[in-house]
Amino acid sequence: MSNEPMTLQEIADDMGISKQMVAKIEKRALAKAGAILEENGYTWEDFANEIRQAEEYAAAQAEFRGEAQ
Repeated sequence: MSNEPMTLQEIADDMGISKQMVAKIEKRALAKAGAILEENGYTWEDFANEIRQAEEYAAAQAEFRGEAQ
């Protein structure tokens, strides 16, 4: 499995739906996620910082174990 993001068209092809439907689903999902963040006193920036910190922590653990990433 690749870490590269898929295009809307690739997702649409995989799911057998239109590219426009994928875009609509994406927009709804992001709105719902944003509302949940806001309800809990977070922003998208807070969320991005948490992800960044988790990735840095995982990379440090891998380096400590001698694993290449």
